[in-house]
Parts: sequence; C-alpha cells; structure tokens
Amino acid sequence: MTYRKQSPSWGSLLGVAAVILAAAPATICTAQGPPAGEMLANGGFNHGLTKWKVEESGAKGLAEAVKEGPSGQSALRIKVLNVGSDAWRLQVYQGGLRIEKGKKYTLEFWAKAAEAGVITVNCMQNHAPWEHHGAATEMALGTTWKLMHFAFDGPWDDKDSRITFTNLATKVGQTYWFTNCSLKAVPGSKPAAPKPTISKGRRVVVWDGEKANVGSGWANPKSSSILRATGDSHSGNTAMELKFKTSHIWVGAGWDWFAWKTGTDIGTDTREMKTLSFWMKSKGKTGALEVQLQCNGDILDTPEHHTIKVKVGKYCPQFLDGKWHQVRIPLTELTQPVGYDPRIVSQIQFGFMAEGEVDGSFLFDDISFDDK
Repeated sequence: MTYRKQSPSWGSLLGVAAVILAAAPATICTAQGPPAGEMLANGGFNHGLTKWKVEESGAKGLAEAVKEGPSGQSALRIKVLNVGSDAWRLQVYQGGLRIEKGKKYTLEFWAKAAEAGVITVNCMQNHAPWEHHGAATEMALGTTWKLMHFAFDGPWDDKDSRITFTNLATKVGQTYWFTNCSLKAVPGSKPAAPKPTISKGRRVVVWDGEKANVGSGWANPKSSSILRATGDSHSGNTAMELKFKTSHIWVGAGWDWFAWKTGTDIGTDTREMKTLSFWMKSKGKTGALEVQLQCNGDILDTPEHHTIKVKVGKYCPQFLDGKWHQVRIPLTELTQPVGYDPRIVSQIQFGFMAEGEVDGSFLFDDISFDDK
C-alpha cells in the first residue's frame, strides 16, 4: 500500500493531544505477558519486529531490534539510509487494531533520536481508502529517552486500524529508537450508541487517480497548468494539481473524465444524484476558487453547456489552510441553464480571478457524485 501525505500542521486536529510525560526514564520492568487491555503486540520488541512493519516507499531505513532501550531492554532502532522524496515515505506501523466509534484511546511509548527532531504519530485505516481517524500529531524527540503520550477518540468503527510512526526520512544518518509501545482504551469509555441502519446509497467516482483515472485536462496556458501529481493525494498516490504563477488574470483548468469519447457514451448520468463531492488542498498563495460542471450536448463537439460557477469557500470555508478537505456541493445549487444536460456530465472546471500576484497550486482528488 502507499501511504498518503503527511502535513506538518496535523498537530492542530480536533481531539488530538500529545504531551511529553517524563524527561528521563526510570527502570522499566517487562511483564511475561501483555497487561490487561493491551492492544499492541510485541510493544517492547522482545520478539524482534514481529507484528511491526517498516514501509519505505522510495526512502530506505535499517530497522533492527537491539538491546539499547532504557535499562538495556529491547528496543526498535531504525536508521535512515535514504530520504527519498518525502519524509513520510519511511514509517513503522502495526495494523490489525480494532477501533470503536466514541471510545477514547491512549498510546504511550518511549522514544529518542540521535539528533533532536520531529516525527508524526497517527491512527489510520490499515486498508483502502487509507483514511485517517482524525488522529495525528507531531512529536518532538530529544536525544535522551522520553515517555510520550498520544490520546485520541475513535471517529468510527474499524476492525483493521493501525498505529504509525511516520515522517522518519528527514536526514540520512538520523536514527530513532522506540520501545514499550502501549495502546489501550481509556477505562470507562464506551462506544457510541448504534444508529439506525442507513443505506450507503449510490456513489459514482469519476476520478480518483487510481481506479477511476481516465480523462484529460486543459488549462489557461498563459497562467496555469493541470497535471497528475504523485506523492501528495487524499487517497492512493495520485491527485490532480492545478499550478499557477501569475497576476491579475484568470486562472483556470478543467478535467474531462470521458477523454473526449464519441457517440452517446460521453458523460455521467447525474439525474438521480444529489451531491458533487471532491477532496482538495491548497499550496502557496492562491485565490477564491470557483467550480462548475459541463456537458457537451448529445454528441461530441456540440457547444459546451455549463452550470453556473459556485464558490468553494461557501461549502468549505477553511479550504485555503493547506490541509486536505472534502467539499460537498448540492447539485441543486449548481443551477442548470438552457442546454445543460444532467445525463451526460463530462467535465469539472476550477478557476479564479487572480487578485494581485498568485504563486501556488490546488490539488484535487476523489471526484464523485452521490445520491445523498
């Protein structure tokens, strides 16, 4: 699997708390069996790397169980051999963890680094679509052993979650040590009361960069470009990136997921759909983004017919904060002028008028329609 992007601002996510509990270790005793309620296996690395996995994905690290923990106990030591293109490409994780909606969880572990630095710790799905459980934070490691504490709430039920130590590939030669990793549900916390079963409805994904990745894009060549971008995405490994560097000019691009097919198979039937959904992220100095849909008529090369433009900020006010956000727009608010045919929607268009100088990009992923 390919792990998604990490953002240095994740420490501000709601419901996440991370604090250093102790500056120097006391002698730590290792029990013969796991304590009651312990969710992690082999948290002290007494059995090598059993139950733990190292993901490199372009970076490279040497991971070993060594007797270099507090008081000489076992610990995981991972040395960075190659940083690759992104720090998150080197990570250590344990999956197969059951997380329940509404329950509170606490992760504790001892850690240090050869050079003081910052890593990211998270709880996320250990399966597609690799969503985060709203639980990620940065943690500063020093050169001496410290007990770290990470608390989070389960946002939904998941039988296969994982705890990940990531953003390790920061510098060749940097080395990290981890031991006595423990994950437990907070005593007395209970899962949320079950809600009535609701149909998941129908969802049509028109572009996600992996399975639904057909199509082609265009952009205003004087100001912008739109291309597939790897390594920074909401899910999988590929997103669309609308890049721009200009001033006082319209910036825009479109993506046609039917790749200009001929005949009648030139669009998505949205008549029974209620919502346009996509994930997006901003980088650099950007602008007040707008979005609209387009169809091409009954046959190819007929005049283009658009919906009106709507401002993304109306549906996601925080879309310029540099994080991934889902934008959901009711199709009823994308009005359908004369000529627009909801049976053959083929393109989505993004754009804004540059107020002064802009230099940045917008990333888009997982574009879909759904009936709720």
